[in-house]
Amino acid sequence: GLSLNMSEKLLKTVNKGKLSGASGTYTTNSLANENIALNILGLKSLKASQIIPRDVYLNYFYSILKVMLAIEKISYDIRMYSIDGINEMAEPFAKGQKGSSAMPHKKNPVSTENLCGMSRLYKSYFQTAIDNCFTLFERDISNSCSERIIFKDSAHIACYSLKRLTGVVKELQLLTKNADINCEKFAGKVSSQELMKNLILEGKSRKDAHDLAQLKVD
Repeated sequence: GLSLNMSEKLLKTVNKGKLSGASGTYTTNSLANENIALNILGLKSLKASQIIPRDVYLNYFYSILKVMLAIEKISYDIRMYSIDGINEMAEPFAKGQKGSSAMPHKKNPVSTENLCGMSRLYKSYFQTAIDNCFTLFERDISNSCSERIIFKDSAHIACYSLKRLTGVVKELQLLTKNADINCEKFAGKVSSQELMKNLILEGKSRKDAHDLAQLKVD
């Protein structure tokens, strides 16, 4: 549903085209020919001079950014919950797979670490897309040369990341016993708000109740 909605929005905003010539004045092509060609291609004309302003394409890059940020958040959560001392989740670990070259006992979350790196890479692409909105004298090679990379690569990064994260989530190990142990271990701390509320109901000021609750859970 999310992908469909994003695709529909993109079709309405990114489907622009121009065939107005090197200087955007229709000296080598007519407006009528432009409209005919763009209609065949399923594109709409945009009233501009030489090129399509690059902010038009930011919706494309922003949609992928939202996907990558979601992937990054999920990946970091899995990484945090798999840290030694928490151990509430674990990535799938194939037989014979190595988690650390130096420490044989470790099972590093290599897939989610990789996905966080992919998100980091995409953020640099998104920044490039923003920078491309500034077109010196309408256009220069610094604009087009980077676009030849980021348009296709952005889609590749998103597709690869979604596929890899899907594999992780399908085989994700939920270590519920460790989660129960952690809940019991920190039960006093996580109930500090309830303790503070009860002290307030007993007549303590909020500050005093906060100070007392802090002392009791330390």
